[in-house]
Amino acid sequence: SAIVVVPSLGEGFGMVALEAMERGRPVIASRVGGLPEIVGDTGVLVPSGEVEPLRAAIVELARDLPRAVEVGRAARQRALAEFSEADFDRSFDVNVKSMFLVTKKALTRLPDGGRVINIGSMVGERVPFPGASVYAATKFAVAGFTRAWARELAPRQITVNDVQPGPIDTDMNPAD
Repeated sequence: SAIVVVPSLGEGFGMVALEAMERGRPVIASRVGGLPEIVGDTGVLVPSGEVEPLRAAIVELARDLPRAVEVGRAARQRALAEFSEADFDRSFDVNVKSMFLVTKKALTRLPDGGRVINIGSMVGERVPFPGASVYAATKFAVAGFTRAWARELAPRQITVNDVQPGPIDTDMNPAD
């Protein structure tokens, strides 16, 4: 199980930790801002700005794979319980509402025969792992809007497509 490290000197990384927890990744985070409340006792908290405790936590989890897996499992269970209404709203604002508003505005300038290309995810069609319910719901919404808009905009010969990439090797979703 890949370990997600969320070092921070201040606020702004709660969603990173929460998304990693949703995916069942063990999280090591700085004891700062809202991270202690988010990670709780399901991850490893280290002092903010101190390299040695962070290094030691990474080495400890990397050497104890059964513990890393258990930390990830506990984090996934906590993620949904701790996912606030504000987190839910932010996920839908970023992945759905922004797409809706941009497309709505673009249609005032898009000529007949134009194209709308949405960026979804394969999780908009199938959910291959537990702990991704809110993310999956946003991507299902992208797919649903795309299908509906394709029909609604067909009279103007505007095509609407949804690019649904599969897993991509990123910091939040490492290949290993």
